[in-house]
Amino acid sequence: MKLLLFLATVFLEIMLLLLCVWLVRFGVPCVCVSWEGVDWLVYYIAPIKARGGIVVARAVDRRCWW
Repeated sequence: MKLLLFLATVFLEIMLLLLCVWLVRFGVPCVCVSWEGVDWLVYYIAPIKARGGIVVARAVDRRCWW
């Protein structure tokens, strides 16, 4: 049961991160929320323009205060 919960959590985090990367490609600022145990982390996805117009996402962890 714990393994199933862990896999579901990892899957959800990956899906949220992919959604954020997709939104950033269209210029939408995005904040993804992730969790590790009881600690909440927020990922600020900042678009970075690379050569050739490719948008790269950079994630920075910060603690959520709400």
